[in-house]
Amino acid sequence: MRPLASGNGVQEPRLWEEAARLHLARARPADAVAALVAGGRRLFHLRALAVGAQVLRRAVEIEPWQPEATVLLARVLAKSGRKVEALALLDGLDARVDGKLRRRARRIAWLISPSPRRTWRWLGAVLAR
Repeated sequence: MRPLASGNGVQEPRLWEEAARLHLARARPADAVAALVAGGRRLFHLRALAVGAQVLRRAVEIEPWQPEATVLLARVLAKSGRKVEALALLDGLDARVDGKLRRRARRIAWLISPSPRRTWRWLGAVLAR
């Protein structure tokens, strides 16, 4: 089977959403989210940000606050110039997780919008381990 290239359909969100739909029909929501995250990651690397955001939003609809999907969606949104929305997602994730995931969310929030407050929060999470 040939890998998909940007010229033959990889930027179609329906491809990734159909894979997720098939997993959901088989009662496998974790696999559906994994397929959507894989699609979102690929689209992010291809710089198809609008389509990537659409695919990742579907993943977050299926499993709200799933860490990998939420972080990747925040990165896509920030890259698209929607920093406020990206930071809101990361702050929401920060409130729901701890440990390594909290440090990661705070680090990415700091990379998106470095400020003294975000620096302090990130350092607090790093030092708390």
